[in-house]
Amino acid sequence: MFETVINLKPEDSWPQGMTVDKLIAVMNQALQFPGVSNAWTMPIKGRTDMLSTGIRTPVGVKLYGNDLGELDRLSKQIESVVARCRAPPAPSPSACWVAITSILSRTVLRLPVTA
Repeated sequence: MFETVINLKPEDSWPQGMTVDKLIAVMNQALQFPGVSNAWTMPIKGRTDMLSTGIRTPVGVKLYGNDLGELDRLSKQIESVVARCRAPPAPSPSACWVAITSILSRTVLRLPVTA
């Protein structure tokens, strides 16, 4: 996870027809990194969300359990359902993205603790 702050020019100096949603779509297309999902929000809102939920987005779903395969299957199922839930108009552009952060794609280091 890393954080980047982008300072934008005033909207009246943007290209004709450019909207916040279009700008985010262009930036999202250009800024793709393996294993990283983009969350577009205002800096103070992102910090507040992270402090209150542990997730860097306004809404998140955390799954817990012992069967990693089952958690992965359920997370993909939840992603497909949530991705269809687009409430027009979306309260904010960041409300339209769905991304899974899967433990199966991460390296896990187990350290035995002996007393």
